Amino acid sequence: MLPENATAEQVAQYRKDNGIPEKPEAYLDALTPEVKSALDDTAKEILNPYLAKLQELNVPPTVAAQLISLRQAEVDRWAEQRIVKDTEMRQATEDALRGDWGNNYRAEINNINGMLSGAPQEVRDMLFSARLPDGTALLAGADTLRWLAQLARTVNPYSVPVGGDGGSLDQKGVDQRIAELDVWMGAPKGSENYKRYYDNPTVQKEYRDLIDARENMKRRTAA
Repeated sequence: MLPENATAEQVAQYRKDNGIPEKPEAYLDALTPEVKSALDDTAKEILNPYLAKLQELNVPPTVAAQLISLRQAEVDRWAEQRIVKDTEMRQATEDALRGDWGNNYRAEINNINGMLSGAPQEVRDMLFSARLPDGTALLAGADTLRWLAQLARTVNPYSVPVGGDGGSLDQKGVDQRIAELDVWMGAPKGSENYKRYYDNPTVQKEYRDLIDARENMKRRTAA
């Protein structure tokens, strides 16, 4: 054991006798190849103050290697859990939005991506990598994507997704689609076209969205 208030020479001799490295980063040499390969530059930077403390406490390399390996195992476990939770979150969000948007799901997502593509690359990278305090990805929640879809329509009112193919319409296409749905609405009760509109809540919502889009564009043009 080192005596209390040991001199620098005594500490150096003690470390030499017990295989304690002269430099803190040398603790990494005692790690297994698997653990070494798992440590990227960022992980090593995070470990630096821990390695310095291990040396200060004269922890043997074998013990230090076990502690570092345990830490890395926990990091890997958390990462795996995060992947599982991300997958579950994405699936739950998609299920919820497909229930809301039906066949227009893909078009709504494309509209959101189209809007975000107008942001600087650094901003897009931050948005797509950002996470909430609980670890959930910022853009993974259904409520977030609903709001972004609404915002995308405000930015570009004629990016309204319609039709079974989930496509989008320009100004001319919006007017044509409204005219088509007007025909369905005015069809004789019980007819095929009548049922296409009045028996289909998705089509009814589409009509309302188209009307809103046309009015938004008129206001924008007037401004």
